[in-house]
Amino acid sequence: ASPGRVRADGSDVFFIVEGTGNDGALRRVSVEGEGLTDVASGLATPRGLAVSGDRCYFTELGTGQSGFVPAAGDEPPTRRTDARGTPYAVAVDAAASQVYWVEPGTRNGGLVRRADLDLAGPISVGFTAPGPRDLVLTDEKVVYATSYTISASPRGSGDYQDLAVATDACDLIVSGKTVYWTERARGEVLAMSLE
Repeated sequence: ASPGRVRADGSDVFFIVEGTGNDGALRRVSVEGEGLTDVASGLATPRGLAVSGDRCYFTELGTGQSGFVPAAGDEPPTRRTDARGTPYAVAVDAAASQVYWVEPGTRNGGLVRRADLDLAGPISVGFTAPGPRDLVLTDEKVVYATSYTISASPRGSGDYQDLAVATDACDLIVSGKTVYWTERARGEVLAMSLE
């Protein structure tokens, strides 16, 4: 089992253990490094992770499902099957009561999808460059990385725009009006204005 995404909420650190088959897990440990606990186990190759309020949202590559579980880990996960594809990365906008995720799709492109906080009513909000695998939200855009681009789609709906090409992002964040990413091949941290 290998570690995957990591997120924090101020008092706890949550992380994915990817596993093989159905032995993946979502775990929690205090920021002091105490009290390692399984929040959810038996996950099928979990990949995406977002923490918002008292919930952890995740995606499972092995089942093509997205889901959530109480951060306390005291209930089984709620899952939703997405017949359109395999959800990968996930992000939450609690103020707007929305969850976004990306689906790699085919060589012709993937999708940005959105649902409410209970993962009900999913809709496609944009077509993406092929293979989206990480995403962050701004006030107006969904910014995501593929194996070749940093791209953005409007949060409401619409086509994507490539912000940077010929880059292999490992992870990305947005701070203010700037997107930052770690570039896998060159071993650099890069930045670009979103304006």
